[in-house]
Amino acid sequence: MFSPFIKFYQLGFNDDYKLTDNFSIRELYEATKLVDSEYLTLESIPLHRNALSVAQYLRDELQIPLFIGSAYRSSLYEATKGRSQTGSHPMAEAIDLNSSPNNKILTDFVLNAFNSKNHIYQHLKSLGVNSYGFYDWGVHLDFRERKADNTDRFWDDRTKKKIEIITLIWVIPFLIVLYLNRYRIRFVKKIFKKLRK
Repeated sequence: MFSPFIKFYQLGFNDDYKLTDNFSIRELYEATKLVDSEYLTLESIPLHRNALSVAQYLRDELQIPLFIGSAYRSSLYEATKGRSQTGSHPMAEAIDLNSSPNNKILTDFVLNAFNSKNHIYQHLKSLGVNSYGFYDWGVHLDFRERKADNTDRFWDDRTKKKIEIITLIWVIPFLIVLYLNRYRIRFVKKIFKKLRK
């Protein structure tokens, strides 16, 4: 089921056991999403062997705390959310990171690396990151195979919200003007009626 690049992190140690300088087994456990019955038999957490190295590298580069929002998500859990059961999270090949409360710092940093193909991007690529997703809550990085044309997967779901906000900024004043014009037309008609009498 899992690729040979997946590492299994054993549970049962001290919850504060450090997997990297800044990430503990507790954080990985809390970022693991399962249905309730699966937690009862959970002995280890699968995750791509470089996922935590990626998280630690970005934290070291940014020099700010990062948090793992989601790592392994079981296919049963994904089914309860109506999502693909064969995506990168159920295959233990993805990690979602955030820098709450200001996720823009992280997303801008990774987006700049992706766009410029700078040393940060090159290092992430050397660790196996082939997919970059940007959200208001942070970034999704995954280790799936590159696309058939040997390019990275990329998406920016923040754009949709920007377009919605821009649309609202334009539409609301337009609706107000329409309403006021309609009111003005009625007012003018009333005046003409009074003048005719």
